[in-house]
Amino acid sequence: MNNKSQLLKLEKCIENGNLCAINREFIDTFSLYGYPVYAKGELAVISFVYDFMPDGYKIIRKSDITDVFSGKAEQFLDKVVKGERPSFKADMPDLKLDNMISLCTDLMKKEKLVTIECEDFEENIILIGQIMGVEKNIVSIKTFDGLGVWDKECSSVSADDITCISVGNSYVNIISKYLTQV
Repeated sequence: MNNKSQLLKLEKCIENGNLCAINREFIDTFSLYGYPVYAKGELAVISFVYDFMPDGYKIIRKSDITDVFSGKAEQFLDKVVKGERPSFKADMPDLKLDNMISLCTDLMKKEKLVTIECEDFEENIILIGQIMGVEKNIVSIKTFDGLGVWDKECSSVSADDITCISVGNSYVNIISKYLTQV
């Protein structure tokens, strides 16, 4: 798929600090809203906005982007976000962003809690936890159950199947305070 014109729009939003809506037509029916802060190599980083509030970062594959919008609706959302959080500034996270493997390796070394998504219209796989290993193309993640107890076994996913990694979102920040070991 040729999405060059959309990636140019994304670059323009980064340059101007504009909030935008990003569609990934073949991945998800919902748009991602936020401030793009990076779009080099294979990945794009969005300072994600949810319910008018900054909510961590979403790191997605640039190849999945089908549309980028930054019109009147996005300008209004920007006004609301900044009105509610006047001190908010979308900045660049300190992560290695060459590709999905280097990102996962960096997140593992930094022992970050993350949400890994393998999105698909037929089935979405969401893994929340800590990356414990990256070997060849396989990412292993230690997850936890609905009671906040860490699972004994790691789950594994191919890096090629990862469509989005979220870091620093409110869900992970809050639940991390209540996790217990077995």
